Amino acid sequence: MASAFAVPLPPHVPADLARLVERARADWLAARNAFEFATEPELVDSAIFALQAAERRYVYLLKLAARMAAEAAGAGQGDGGEGRLRQGRGQVNVGHHAGCGQPGGHQVPHPHAG
Repeated sequence: MASAFAVPLPPHVPADLARLVERARADWLAARNAFEFATEPELVDSAIFALQAAERRYVYLLKLAARMAAEAAGAGQGDGGEGRLRQGRGQVNVGHHAGCGQPGGHQVPHPHAG
């Protein structure tokens, strides 16, 4: 069953990285669930930290997968098509995914930008 939060991985992503991304997604969803059901203040704080950490790991692995797929597909040659990693002005475009509603992808800070 596909979730609304599922982000399809681009082709050319190594299988071990794809498994890490899926595990990070599952951890993120579990952290979201824990946050939704936390009722005690201490548990809410803990759930927030766990959710932030899981989300950051998931997003990092998605960006890594996009970068590796782009390198494997020979990004930088041709038109830089949809779903490929594109860079400019300290930003990385990690591509568009189904259902996000943002045409052209998402601009995130480049990991090496000052």
